[in-house]
Amino acid sequence: MFDDTIVKILGNSYANAPLKSIECDVQDHTSTIDKEDYSYKCSKLLFVDSIEPLISENFYLKIENKIYKIIKADTYSDHMEVYLFYCDFKDVMINDVDKKVLIEETTEQIATLDEKLILSNFEIRTGDLVEFQSHKWIITSQISKDGNAIEYRGRMRKCNNNLRYKAIVDGTDRVISIPAIIDKGTLSLTEGKYFNTVDNELSCQVGYTMINKIKYIKVGFEFILNGTVWSVLGIDNVSSIIFDEQGIIYIRLRSTLSNQGDNFELGLPHNETTPVITTSIGDDFTIELPTYNTEIIQNKKFQIMAICKNNNTIVTSPTLNYNVTDYTICKVDATGLVTGIKEGATTIIINYMGEEVTLNVTITVASIEPVITYKIVAVQGSDVNYINYGSPKTWRMIDKKGIDVVDKTFTFALEQSDKNPTITPQKLLASFTIISDVRYKMIANDSNIKGYLNLVATCNENGVIAIKQIEIKGAMDY
Repeated sequence: MFDDTIVKILGNSYANAPLKSIECDVQDHTSTIDKEDYSYKCSKLLFVDSIEPLISENFYLKIENKIYKIIKADTYSDHMEVYLFYCDFKDVMINDVDKKVLIEETTEQIATLDEKLILSNFEIRTGDLVEFQSHKWIITSQISKDGNAIEYRGRMRKCNNNLRYKAIVDGTDRVISIPAIIDKGTLSLTEGKYFNTVDNELSCQVGYTMINKIKYIKVGFEFILNGTVWSVLGIDNVSSIIFDEQGIIYIRLRSTLSNQGDNFELGLPHNETTPVITTSIGDDFTIELPTYNTEIIQNKKFQIMAICKNNNTIVTSPTLNYNVTDYTICKVDATGLVTGIKEGATTIIINYMGEEVTLNVTITVASIEPVITYKIVAVQGSDVNYINYGSPKTWRMIDKKGIDVVDKTFTFALEQSDKNPTITPQKLLASFTIISDVRYKMIANDSNIKGYLNLVATCNENGVIAIKQIEIKGAMDY
């Protein structure tokens, strides 16, 4: 054996990123393995020189950019032999959405049916409408999920006709066409047989996706199929189908006589009542944020203000869901109020009616702003806080380091002191003069009036205020 082929193990879904890569011997091989009601035609045999726990039945492998499913894995004492089924993905549309699935033939064939198997790694439902090879198909039965792999399997049948009728849609004459499976018989899935119905009756199957077109059809409603007029004899109660959003709607038809208004050329019958249909605009939900990046200081809060719309109209009270990627960084309550917990970065995903936006959040530690202080001191003798009768005194501004302030300007003012509420600064001073932006000169009175006043200096650049209480003393007071 030659372990010269790189095999990537994908795990339980063919959409996964590789879990592990190993080197193995891969050989061409042909065998058919019946499993889970399917016949798998294996085309490769994989030899693994060890016991690899990730090699498991129903898991997927990627070999040379092709996807294979493990159908059977035989484990021996020192190696494994693995049978692989090539996954030939097909492009289809399911309910008008582009998808990739596996399409296989059924193991049991009923001559009157055109039926195939459909396998996917996403949920499929009974009644889904599939477009494959330019034909419409309906998933009719046996939706199951493999317990070991993320895989859904079901059966689909080709639609062999369309139920067509005239309707007035939004005020315009239109032809409504419903893809359908028309049978002159009833299928027994348990016995795998087909039983004929009465000669003048047909059985019709329509998927749940056509519910908005089916709901206008009542007993007695008519269709033209293959040149014959058929009247609705009975139709399923669709309440459970509407609730479950899956299922097949069965309609029984009985042949009837034609009417004068029947148009056989277009295949459109004359019905006594023409359905009037008003199409719904439907919902178109959107969500956006004024900003998608925010910075919050630790222990501070930020309010998320999402803008939600439906069909471009703002929703005033939307129901939102919030999910924080890392709850150790920040938290968010039901109203969208975010609180910073610790320094770091995370994201908050906001969901509105299935639409999502992401807010990038950065939590920072509050920086400690330096405390700016100024002080008023005397030009001579910085600790002096008085002036004697008739004497002058000049005051200057210094910063907290005791250095003269030269890069700021100040506005000076005089205020009355609480120590002498009846004596104004004007009575205590003979004169007061602003010498510069940082200096102020006073001359005390010579009228023997003692007391206190406040000199107030306000920095014009940052608003910081300094206050100096000054005492006016007698000529011989020290």
